[in-house]
Amino acid sequence: MDQIKELVLSWQMKEVSRLVKSDENVLDVVIDLLGEEDDVLRLRALSVLDDLLGDSSGSFHRKVLVRGFDQLTDLLLARDDRIVMRTLIVLRKLIENTSLTESQLTRLLNAVYDLAPRGKTTWIGILDLISSLSPGYYSSIDGHVARFLSSDDIWVSSIGLKLAASTGYALDGNLKHVGRVFSEILDLNDVLLLEVAFDSMVQMLTTPSQEIIEVLLRSSYFRLSVLATSHEDILVRSRVREILKLMRSAIMNYYGKRPDDAIELARRLREEGFTEEAILLEQILPAYYWNASTVSLLEERTGRLPRFLREL
Repeated sequence: MDQIKELVLSWQMKEVSRLVKSDENVLDVVIDLLGEEDDVLRLRALSVLDDLLGDSSGSFHRKVLVRGFDQLTDLLLARDDRIVMRTLIVLRKLIENTSLTESQLTRLLNAVYDLAPRGKTTWIGILDLISSLSPGYYSSIDGHVARFLSSDDIWVSSIGLKLAASTGYALDGNLKHVGRVFSEILDLNDVLLLEVAFDSMVQMLTTPSQEIIEVLLRSSYFRLSVLATSHEDILVRSRVREILKLMRSAIMNYYGKRPDDAIELARRLREEGFTEEAILLEQILPAYYWNASTVSLLEERTGRLPRFLREL
């Protein structure tokens, strides 16, 4: 072990990598170095793993996963931000195209949950890591998503959206929290958070349920409509318009075939103060279904009404 330490400390990484490939026992030594108190030693051991994982077979990834996963997740809570960021990179390479066990997923997400409020730099690294999770069924994933989404810290709860999208988890069971998170993100207008919200909305609108449509109508439609014309960034405005188009298409596809449901939802939306959203629903219906206030509002906005409305 002392010989490997000396090689690592002297930055002879290629030599250490060569030794790992020829002798699996050296891999155990490198992994053991992750538990050293010397931050420099841990950083350089991480660099060796980073180099090896970038150009290795799936079997090697599995060996590191079995032998070093616990040590790596422990490092996510290290005091040195350099170690945390390097560990996030190594873990991303390690879990990409690899199915974790339930216990590994839990260990990883527990560490990520504690790490998320640390700062924007680590938050971005976490999003990159979460994106590498292979979609699949985990019996515990609903609890993990709920825990993230229900956090009062927006940087933590936004990861819940990303986690749900990355694992293909249906959000229906947490839609109350989903609506709150979307509302907070759109009100904060932070570009980094907006990107997470936009990606999640697109994922949800790909195969939307009635509940998802209702949540997006209440939490996001008006806010998105404002951003589509007022945001200073032309790219954000363009992205918002694309999402609004998807939302309107989803509403048309679902409620266009269910006019009675559309009328009922429009009624409830009006009672709750969501006038713009109610009008959006009514506009997909035949004119004789429209609420009188919709007709009045359109007349007020345009100064005139189409003939078919004047004759109602």
